[in-house]
Amino acid sequence: MTPEAITLLLKEATEAFTAIDGKPSDDDILAIRETLLPLLMDIPFDLVGGIHSLTGLITETATYEADHGNNAFVRPARLPLYDSTIPDDATTVARVKRETAHKALVDDYASYEAAERGVARFLREVVDDLWINDLKDADTFYTKVTALEIMAHLDANSGGLHAIDMIALRTAMHGYYDQSDGIPQYIALLEDAQKKAKRAQMPIADAELVMMASTAVLAVQHFPREVDDWEGLPSNARTWPAWKTAFRLAHLKRQRQVLASKGGEPLAGANAVTPVTGAMEAALDNLALAATSNKATVQQLTAANLALTTTVATLTATNKKLVDAAAKKKPGAGTGVAKTPDSDKAVPGGYCWTHGHRVKKSHTSATCASRAEGHDEKATAKDTRGGSDANKDWHKA
Repeated sequence: MTPEAITLLLKEATEAFTAIDGKPSDDDILAIRETLLPLLMDIPFDLVGGIHSLTGLITETATYEADHGNNAFVRPARLPLYDSTIPDDATTVARVKRETAHKALVDDYASYEAAERGVARFLREVVDDLWINDLKDADTFYTKVTALEIMAHLDANSGGLHAIDMIALRTAMHGYYDQSDGIPQYIALLEDAQKKAKRAQMPIADAELVMMASTAVLAVQHFPREVDDWEGLPSNARTWPAWKTAFRLAHLKRQRQVLASKGGEPLAGANAVTPVTGAMEAALDNLALAATSNKATVQQLTAANLALTTTVATLTATNKKLVDAAAKKKPGAGTGVAKTPDSDKAVPGGYCWTHGHRVKKSHTSATCASRAEGHDEKATAKDTRGGSDANKDWHKA
């Protein structure tokens, strides 16, 4: 890649990036890195050694070394166009090798220089001058300030992630399912939150993700069969990778069912808040108010949150068993009078396969929310399809 191409690449990235309004936050700095690192990784560099990359322009030393075999990034020096150290009597093969290696180093420097200037310009343009003004020299301005120095300054002055942020983050994670359009997006939101906690050095374990996600799908009953299969697995098999695999597949199956029925309910907004979930959220709010910068306190609160999540999962599972047991009763069984929701609003001609004839206008076999085993959505008052005959002539009485 030529220096001109590198300059253009970073110029386009600068124009596409939305300028940061106000003081850069941890999320803003992460967005900067997510934009620049892939571009720097793709620029050819260190063709002779094959070790380094230009990500070293904005990556702190420890992180860079960990990603490059414990090798620190060394800024290349400008070299003369020709390698004067090649002996005059060198063989043709030796001369070609030395010249090729020298040209590669010359090209490395050209790429480095174009990338350094482009990245530094990117940072100066997307961040308000107010927040990097301390680096500005009275005579040389920003010309001698490297991109890495700007990033280090932003990191040091962004405020980072506070303990209270981590409590608020965990609280927010319990609402991610409602916000998601599907399981893949839900997984992405949880893992982004996990990465954020890791940056704050207050990690969220995979086991906590499993409990949060399992509680969410239990509460809404979008995937009853898959939930039963999951709960039947041994505890050591209920890992986060296994959860992602199982429920991504469940999501695809449900998507096909929704398409086949030409409708259905999107994941977002479908999760009704249960009393247990409400209690959990209230508890988490209290944790957030009590949070301090003391990391030990946060760890204690996190442990309490984890125990609370486990309790919610247990209560939800118990509630599901009771609901399933009630649903398996034969329609119209018992007293011969089926339980009919909102019977005072029932209209003649209405029908539900499970609840019989005395149902409100909006309650049909297709819209029934509490179905018995074998429920047939196509059943009507004219064609009950073997459904309940409860209250058949109620309107004539």
